[in-house]
Amino acid sequence: MEVICLVVIREYKAKDLDSTINLMREYSKLLGSTDFNETDTKKTIKLRTLNPKYHTLIAELDGKVVGMCYVDIERNDLTGEHEGLIKNTVTDADYQRRGIATKLVEKGLDILSHSKIDKIKVEVREEVKPAIKLFQNFGFKLVGTVMERDVITIREYNPRDFKDTVELLKIYSEEVGITFDENEWADTMSERIYNSKYRQLVALDNKEQKIVGMCFLSLYKSIAGALVGIISHAVVHPKYRNRGIGRGLLTRGVDILSILKVDKIRITIATEISQTDAFFKQVGFDKMGYLLTKKVG
Repeated sequence: MEVICLVVIREYKAKDLDSTINLMREYSKLLGSTDFNETDTKKTIKLRTLNPKYHTLIAELDGKVVGMCYVDIERNDLTGEHEGLIKNTVTDADYQRRGIATKLVEKGLDILSHSKIDKIKVEVREEVKPAIKLFQNFGFKLVGTVMERDVITIREYNPRDFKDTVELLKIYSEEVGITFDENEWADTMSERIYNSKYRQLVALDNKEQKIVGMCFLSLYKSIAGALVGIISHAVVHPKYRNRGIGRGLLTRGVDILSILKVDKIRITIATEISQTDAFFKQVGFDKMGYLLTKKVG
């Protein structure tokens, strides 16, 4: 006689902790994340059990946890509506294509149908885009695309940033056709960080803890006696371009120079990267002249 093992969908229990952590770790890898934090995930799962508006559903097959999802009820701060949210639906890789995710969603919808909510939302990550069809089978309609970006922090240069800035300046030097000397750069930074006339800004990718952009700020008096702020050596790592990082550095630089009450702010654009002319015009800079150089000897 054949024994048929049925999938049981139930609420999370404390004994499921290790299994749910393993599922979340695999889900994190699927989404391309390399910084899964087991401690934080354990804390989140435990805290969810204390809030009646949060349900952590478990799919159990023959005594083994093979899937899970979150079913939450939240209030929309703009509309005041209460919304149901189904997220983090994941099935053990060895048990996929057995309808387990479908049963998890069915149970989630059943829970939400007995709650006073106005709408049910789901978010499907790009890495698991085929799951859209699963939710469409339950009557969900595709109404938008969720976009996200890593957080980039613009801050002052710190000596520990030296290695990353060396990489950036090598890129900058190659693009503008000059020779970069790392020893000279080290000496320059040793002088600049203790001189109030100079500031160095860097863009930090918080996730990777890597400096991905930088620029210099400096002050000088013109012949007419005007205090002029200079923005120079602005560079963003090629892998991070077209993400607004250059604009962020420039905006912060302009803010700092404005606080220092400069009369004018100037930036020199190398002819090798003159396609950025339009960008600087967009943020309020006007062309006022040209820079020419000649090699001697």
